[in-house]
Amino acid sequence: MNSENEIIFILPYLNLNTTSNARFKSFIFSFIERGASVKIITFKHPIKRNVGLANQFSPKPLETILESRQVVVVPELNLLQRFSFFILNTVQSELWKVFNRVHQVIYGADIFSPGKLNLSDLNISKNKNHVVIACGGPFGIYDYASQLAKKLNAKLILDYRDPWTFGYIPLSSSRMIYRMAVFFNRRRELMFLEQACSITTVSMSLKRKFPVRFQGKISVLENGSDFAEEQIEKRPREIFTIVYLGTLYNEQLEDDVFFRALSEFQKINHLSPDFFKVWFLGSSTNKVLPNLIHHFSLQNYVEVTERLDALAVQEHLEKASVFLHLKYGNRTEIISSKQADYLMFRKPILLPNTDNGDIAESIINNKAGYVCDGKVESIVSVLQKEYDNFLRGESNILEDRDLSYLSRTKIAEKLLEIIV
Repeated sequence: MNSENEIIFILPYLNLNTTSNARFKSFIFSFIERGASVKIITFKHPIKRNVGLANQFSPKPLETILESRQVVVVPELNLLQRFSFFILNTVQSELWKVFNRVHQVIYGADIFSPGKLNLSDLNISKNKNHVVIACGGPFGIYDYASQLAKKLNAKLILDYRDPWTFGYIPLSSSRMIYRMAVFFNRRRELMFLEQACSITTVSMSLKRKFPVRFQGKISVLENGSDFAEEQIEKRPREIFTIVYLGTLYNEQLEDDVFFRALSEFQKINHLSPDFFKVWFLGSSTNKVLPNLIHHFSLQNYVEVTERLDALAVQEHLEKASVFLHLKYGNRTEIISSKQADYLMFRKPILLPNTDNGDIAESIINNKAGYVCDGKVESIVSVLQKEYDNFLRGESNILEDRDLSYLSRTKIAEKLLEIIV
C-alpha cells in the first residue's frame, strides 16, 4: 500500500463488546498489516448507561497498537444534545429517543452528531493523501466524516452495517418513527451518498435498497464471523443443548411458536434439566424473554446470560447440539453476524418460522439446518430428530466445506481492494 496514503477511520466507538466493533477492528488491522498509516477518530459522548440493546456499556482496554493511533474527540454539544444525554443518563425510560427525534427535526442530525470539525485537534499529516472511512451508525458521524473529507480533499467511503433511510425499519422502532426519520434525514443521506467515492454494506438485499444511480459504487462486505475455523475444537456433547447467540429483540419474540414447541418437546421426552438446556447467550437486556420462559414453565430449562467474552461464547458453541435463529418480525433483509458464527461452527441451525428472506436463504444454500413453517409439529419433529441423533451418539457436525469466506480477515481484504 502506498506509504503516502493515510487511512482515517471515523468510528462511534472502539472498545465495546459488540460484533460491530469486531468489524471495525478487522478493517483496521488489515490496513496496519499492509503497512498503511492509520488514524482512528472516535467520540467521547457523555454516556453513562446503555444506549441500546446491542451496545452494552462495557468499555475495555484497547490494544496498544490501536490506542497509539486513536484520537478521541469530545463533541461540541448544543443545548438540546446536553439535555438529551442528561435524560438518557438519569431517566429510567426511553424518553431520550423523543429528544433524539426532535434534534433531527431541528438540526437535521441525530444527537450523536459530533458537531463542528476542528481540524487542528486531529493531528493529521498534511503531507499524505487521505482516505476517510466512516462506519455507521449512529449516522451523525457521517456528517463529521463528510466535513473532514472536504477539508482534506480526501476520498470518502461509507460503511453501512445497518441501513439509515434506505432499508428496513430499524429494530425496536415503529413505522411512524421510521417515516419521520426518512422525512428529516433522506436529503442529508443522499448528500453523503453523492459525495462518497465508495459505499459498502453487508448484503445484496441492502445494496438493492439504495437508488439505482449509486449501485455502481456499492460493494458488499458481509457480516463475518468472529471465530477462525482452525481454532474451533470438536468437543463431546455432554447434554442436549440449543444455543441462541447475541442480542434478542422484541420483534423476534412476537411469534412464540418456538417456546410452544420447546414445551411440547420437553413433555414428550420427559426431559430433566440436567440433560437438556437452552442457552440465550448475551440476551439479558430483553425484558420479554423472562415472561415467555415463565409462561411456558421453562424456568428450569432456559438460561439467559449477559454478553460474554469470546472464549466463553466459543465453548458454548462448540458444545451445542442445535443453533437457534429467530426471524426479525416481518423483515426479510437482516442477515446478522450470528449467522456467520453459526455457519463457522457447522452445527444444525433451526429457524422455527421462515423469514422468507436472507436468513432462510443462507440456511438453505449452505445446507446448514432447518427452515420451518411456523408450526409446532414441524419444529418438534426437527428437535426430536436431532435429539435422537444425540442419544445415538451420532455427530452433529455438518459436511466439511471451505468456510474461509466467513472470516473477518477475508472480508476486510475486500475493503483493501476497494481502496487500492
